[in-house]
Amino acid sequence: MTQRVDTRNPRAVAGEVERLYREMFPGSHSGFVPEAVEAVVDCFQGRFAGFQAVDTRYHDIEHTLQGTLCLARLLHGRTRAGARPVLQERMAQLGLWAILLHDTGYLKRLEDTGGTGAKYTVTHVSRSADFAAEFLARRGCSEPEIRAVQNMIRCTGINANLAAIPFDSQAERVAGFALATADLLGQMSADDYLEKLPVLYAEFAEAAEFTGDQSQFVASFASADDLVRRTPGEVLHTHRGMIPHEALIGTPLGRTVHTHLQAPFLALEPSLHDLLLGLRRGGQIMYPKEIGYALLKMNIGRGKPVFLYNLLNLKRTIWSGPALGEGKHTIVFDYQPDEPGLGKSGKGVLSVNGKEVATNSMKNGIPITYPEDESFDIGSDTRTGVAMLKHRYNVPFKFTGKLDKLTFKLEPQLAAAPESKAELEPRAAPEPEPIDTSKR
Repeated sequence: MTQRVDTRNPRAVAGEVERLYREMFPGSHSGFVPEAVEAVVDCFQGRFAGFQAVDTRYHDIEHTLQGTLCLARLLHGRTRAGARPVLQERMAQLGLWAILLHDTGYLKRLEDTGGTGAKYTVTHVSRSADFAAEFLARRGCSEPEIRAVQNMIRCTGINANLAAIPFDSQAERVAGFALATADLLGQMSADDYLEKLPVLYAEFAEAAEFTGDQSQFVASFASADDLVRRTPGEVLHTHRGMIPHEALIGTPLGRTVHTHLQAPFLALEPSLHDLLLGLRRGGQIMYPKEIGYALLKMNIGRGKPVFLYNLLNLKRTIWSGPALGEGKHTIVFDYQPDEPGLGKSGKGVLSVNGKEVATNSMKNGIPITYPEDESFDIGSDTRTGVAMLKHRYNVPFKFTGKLDKLTFKLEPQLAAAPESKAELEPRAAPEPEPIDTSKR
């Protein structure tokens, strides 16, 4: 960006966005941009009924203005390039509303007095969409316009499935994709982006502690330095090649990633041993009370539901949920094959008390059936453990809790494709190969 704008100054950003807006739409209502910016600044400063002022240090009004400026420049450049489909003025206005409101999910309601808005990092996208609906409805926007803004906001999620967002038009999709791009470019192009990463890590840490779910993206960083090291564009060096951080960030546990030399590595949650050895001073003396505290803070220990599928020691796929508290819990594992037959791919979902906690897919299952003497244990394991360092145990291994009920629901197998007529017709046995007895 050749023309620098102070993104800490709402008026400066509004002035530049207004200039670009007028060039895109000559003769338009010139008051839209400054009015929209002022209205959202009011929200972040606690002047929207029922909500407090923003108290997050990274996702603040400057972060929002950085994205807003970037989106305006992207749309302006697209207009000058004559790209199709052409975005009409109203669609551009909805896009600007969406970028201005895309992080309002960090705002807390008046009665919310615990922690900062950073605790909502995992759910802030859906919260922002809800806030946008309430905010825009008060400003007289129609339901289709509100849905369009919500769809655009959903594009900004870390793990957003863009193909599943129900856009009403290609123009709406273009605006949403531009918004998601601007959200990243706006913050990463700031001069102080790297310096602010420790602040971003503090927000992630608060969110991880609030949710208690160590499988979430926000819980995948061990420290602010770890976040800096794993910023996209960096690589992990191993003795068998390099792995781009992009291949690791957000990768579900149990997945296989490959180095640039195609060497496979299994992505696993680090153990307490790994974390201690990874400390900057190489090793630490820890007393039992400190170890107990570390285990609690890192959610390491017993009580975590884990489903592990061992593909003949060639590959292990893991579904892991957060630690369970005392009391009754209903744990469900649902596996659906993609096609009939042994060894085929499929998708599994681990749920606890009706809520999905882990989803993973397998490219292949075991291509054989198990023998009759393979144990079918319930509440114990008397034959073969899972043989994995993180979840290793010695057999016989007994569950110390109480199982009220175990239910297997076997659904009809997928119908195999019908065989061709040629495959059904009888065939003559092949002629045997001649044996040369003279060489014996």
